[in-house]
Amino acid sequence: MPANPVLRWLGVSSLWVYRMVTWTVVICGFVFALGVFGVRFWLLPNIENYRETIARELSAATKHRITIGRIEGRWSGFNLQLTLGELALYDSVGQPALKLERVDSTLSWWSLIHWEPRFDSIEIERPDLNVRRDKRGVVSIAGVELTPHSPQSPAVVTTPTSRVHRSAPVEARNASTLPPSVTA
Repeated sequence: MPANPVLRWLGVSSLWVYRMVTWTVVICGFVFALGVFGVRFWLLPNIENYRETIARELSAATKHRITIGRIEGRWSGFNLQLTLGELALYDSVGQPALKLERVDSTLSWWSLIHWEPRFDSIEIERPDLNVRRDKRGVVSIAGVELTPHSPQSPAVVTTPTSRVHRSAPVEARNASTLPPSVTA
């Protein structure tokens, strides 16, 4: 057996290695269970207290001001679900460019491995999107200017496996011609 000479050289027995591996697995399982219970019974009931912090982090990630009217968290089977209500993304002049009445998202367990938010699914209800073209001819969608020379887009946190959009009005404004707005 090739492992015995190494264990003899280290001065430990195979029983000691077995016990160490067992204790390591037990301790890691306990820490994981403690984390799940902390999220379930401490974080989720108090998630509304972190609404401003979450909005600030989203604003920093997208480089646009974001406000969240309400936030709820719950478990659905083994997955954590977050519901954001009255979410608004503002353009560079401070006008709401994208309003989302309700966003239901299911957080993926891959978030723990990648150490960043990853989603299994995102459901968006009644998004209100503004598309504008200014007098210079520059088109902006939800406050993000689309120009061929300087592509700019908000940071995308993840690509969910499923997306659902329901009842989506789009408001298009053209500053160079009349009528000033068209709603689709």
